[in-house]
Amino acid sequence: LQKMHSIFKLGSVCSRPVRRNRSLIQGDPAAPYIFDTTLDPVIEEFVSTCLDFGWGYWLDSAHITLLVWADNFWLLANNPEELGKRFRLWSHLLNAKGWTVPAEGTTWCSTTEDDNFTRPQDTFFDLEKKVITRSSRTVGFKALGAMITFDGYDASELRARIARAWAVFK
Repeated sequence: LQKMHSIFKLGSVCSRPVRRNRSLIQGDPAAPYIFDTTLDPVIEEFVSTCLDFGWGYWLDSAHITLLVWADNFWLLANNPEELGKRFRLWSHLLNAKGWTVPAEGTTWCSTTEDDNFTRPQDTFFDLEKKVITRSSRTVGFKALGAMITFDGYDASELRARIARAWAVFK
């Protein structure tokens, strides 16, 4: 759906128009198929380019450079410089197909100790020169409804679940 206005009605009450620039209707059973179909060519080109540069990891006979699930993606890299290059490539390929990745909704994390990332060159910028923030390995980030950390513990996820449970009981 592009440049659409929706008005929602509940009984005799109508909402103001809700604008949508580009989207699918949430819950549309065709959404995963459409998402995968439109994203597959970008993924194929990204993986091919990563193979050309020798980026990624071999796991048995599979070459892994990217994990994609729903509207989340994880780029796998050996260092921040390589991650920055991959992110710029990924963003460029997505932009060419009309997709965008906002810097403010993007983070990166590492299994390396946090105090190893104090130099300015450990941060990278997206195509619009916006800083991509780094989450500490103990804080991590939320993805698919769970807290993902890189410190080998699940304390962050447990704290988040306990906080949500207490919020339910006010």
